[in-house]
Amino acid sequence: MKKIILLVLFTLYSTASFPLFAQDLYIHIEGSSLKLPKLAIQFTAKNNVTQPQQIALFKKRLFATLQWSGSFQIESQTQDDAFLTLKTTIEKDSLHVTTMTKQGISIFDITTPFRPYHADQYAFMITKKLLSLLVHKTDILFSSVAYITKNRKEHKYALLISDPITNRAITPIHNYNIKILPRWERHGKYLLFAQIIDQKNQLFLLSSKTWLAKKVSLPSGVFSGASWKNQYSLFVTMAFHGNSSVSLLPLSSKKATKIINDNSINTMPRFNPRSNTLLFVSDRSGSVQIYQKNLKTNKIKRMTFQGTYNTDPAWSPSGDEFAYASRENGVFTIYIMSQNGLKQRQLTHTSHISAEQPTWSPNGQQIIYTGKKRGIQKLYAIYYNGTNNRRVTKSPSYIDEYNPSWIKLNLWHK
Repeated sequence: MKKIILLVLFTLYSTASFPLFAQDLYIHIEGSSLKLPKLAIQFTAKNNVTQPQQIALFKKRLFATLQWSGSFQIESQTQDDAFLTLKTTIEKDSLHVTTMTKQGISIFDITTPFRPYHADQYAFMITKKLLSLLVHKTDILFSSVAYITKNRKEHKYALLISDPITNRAITPIHNYNIKILPRWERHGKYLLFAQIIDQKNQLFLLSSKTWLAKKVSLPSGVFSGASWKNQYSLFVTMAFHGNSSVSLLPLSSKKATKIINDNSINTMPRFNPRSNTLLFVSDRSGSVQIYQKNLKTNKIKRMTFQGTYNTDPAWSPSGDEFAYASRENGVFTIYIMSQNGLKQRQLTHTSHISAEQPTWSPNGQQIIYTGKKRGIQKLYAIYYNGTNNRRVTKSPSYIDEYNPSWIKLNLWHK
């Protein structure tokens, strides 16, 4: 299991924004950690001229932003066993923030003018400082989630790209064509998505710089899915005479090289650049299972054996493990398995919500997934250790949300 290493570095330094520190405390999280440091938050208001509802909004935004980091177990009040205590004091028009360890070590101390209508900015600033000092990873704050929505009233579909912290979103594509498959390129430069136009699946490439979409030329056959190998080539799934194969398609050419081709249905290719292996879903054993092909040796290994339907594999950012959805008693549950298949554990435990289509946060500490409840699909998130399972969007019940893809891409914050 991944481990947390605590290093206390006795160094003195100062910055333009923050005063002198007595110590610099560094929590190094190797990959994804099951055990999170507990952070207690205290709020105090003194002689305050700010409206109570504005203070309540700041509390809500700070709690939510820290929670979204996925790096702490957040407590709303003082806890004796808390690793850190964050104290915020609002007095007149000033905000004072201090953070102390259980041993009394000061992490940082901030005093700044408080403008109540900038609650998101203060929450972001505090969270960013905590992460940069303690975890040295702030990727989660500069990330974007792409997903599909379906308006069941208007029968209209949209491709949304959202900031998971503030729920701000842009909608580069919205029309009546059915959309599937948003998949970020690993550096966030491009986004794959598919539309059904004239009863055919067509693949498009969307630039995150210009938000212009370009159609991808596909080889012959019925296209059913795609994922990235790198920014220059794709793994695509094409069907021929009832069976489907996985091919490698350079973006500069229509000529594809078949990678997986036999008398079975093979789909959902997911490439791991660290191990040079490809996960895919196949019915070759008589049931739908997940397999892994070594692209160097061409050996194929069956990864899942539990249940009769396992699907939606998704590699973690480190490539050490992958998440997937397994159907049990008509309900999908998300599991996590190591890359070699030797370790496996159940992540979600919600019998009333079917959990599918997992995607990892850039820091590997959270997973967003599609949860289906009473036929309605919404996006949910859960910590890597199985805690803090919650819905992350606020759309009305007639809006379905599905196919999330999470990447480090800063569209929202300075």
